[in-house]
Amino acid sequence: MPAGVDLGRLRLADEARMTKVYVQMTGIGEGPDEKLLFPPHVASAIGVTNRQMGRRFMDMISRGRRFEVYDDTTTVTREQSDIVIDGMITAATQDIQDLRIMRKPHTTVRMSVQMKDVTTGLLLFPAPVAIDGTYGSAQGEGTVLQPSASLNDPSVQRSLANDYERALEKAFDAAAQRIWTVLRPLARVTYVDTTSIDLIGGSRNGLQSGDELVVFSATTTQVGGRDVIQHTQPIAVVRCDGVGTDTSQCDIIRRDPRFTPQPGNYAVLTDSSAAGVRNE
Repeated sequence: MPAGVDLGRLRLADEARMTKVYVQMTGIGEGPDEKLLFPPHVASAIGVTNRQMGRRFMDMISRGRRFEVYDDTTTVTREQSDIVIDGMITAATQDIQDLRIMRKPHTTVRMSVQMKDVTTGLLLFPAPVAIDGTYGSAQGEGTVLQPSASLNDPSVQRSLANDYERALEKAFDAAAQRIWTVLRPLARVTYVDTTSIDLIGGSRNGLQSGDELVVFSATTTQVGGRDVIQHTQPIAVVRCDGVGTDTSQCDIIRRDPRFTPQPGNYAVLTDSSAAGVRNE
């Protein structure tokens, strides 16, 4: 059974709407564990500020085209969203590697990410996830410094800030990948025949042509005065080449012989479809 199934997502599938995600980025350039080789005003000059990096983080999450994504520049507030994602840069370091004929900076950024379901108050990551973005260790990456180059040279400082920006973007990309694996669109089965199913859920709900989904049944129970999912049972895997705006037609490609898909079942993206980003 893939990740990404919780009561909040099932309710959104029942409502046939896309998940609203509010993204906030804090703490860039403010952490006690920041040891960078350029001053803060250089970062501001190239656009590495909380607001600008928050926008880039939001755009990175939006790239998957699975959710409606907002930040504090929009009229949608945290409380109006289904999911709130908080990101924070907790550490950033740069050090100089001395090679034979040159010097090369290595930049590491550590990012903390947490997701919260606004409707249930539950955290979708049990604890904040720590993600590292590094730049300068792979061949062809990073600024190359001649032995005589001074770290106080304005052009060198700008190059070092650009390396930091690339490390940030790598951290954002890795964070988006983690978010996509947990926060997935769901749909609801409306019709079944021997080889195919129809879903309430299309591009408006975050599905894309070619997506593969696991069809499953879900039962709920009450724990501590609130509803929770008691059991999920995978039934079949389908491929949805016919994705419309609000509905999808999908072919059954694998099925558990013990079970038959039924109207009222749900469907969630497989791991491979959740991790993939297509731009067609």
